[in-house]
Amino acid sequence: MTEELAVADPVRELGDVVDSIVEVVLLVQGRTAQGRLFWAYVSMPPGRLQAFRAAEAAGDYRLDEWGAILRSGAGREPPVSIKAEMASQHGVFDDFESRVAALALL
Repeated sequence: MTEELAVADPVRELGDVVDSIVEVVLLVQGRTAQGRLFWAYVSMPPGRLQAFRAAEAAGDYRLDEWGAILRSGAGREPPVSIKAEMASQHGVFDDFESRVAALALL
């Protein structure tokens, strides 16, 4: 067994454990297959986030296959009341991804 393989297995196992107990909630905005604007709050394991972002960029995905849809609606932005609900119940904030990106720079 190589040293690289010995390190990769525990890292993968840790990722699996994290994915089994942690969910990230994100606001997804886009267009339906019929071209209508939509927004949706989706909960998914963090290990799926990178692959989801790639599928989202390609425009070829079914949102319900990536995680649990917590709330969704028509239009570009969710109503203020839904944003407040997501913030209080799930700790979701509009600038979450920019906060995470800023931490990566530290």
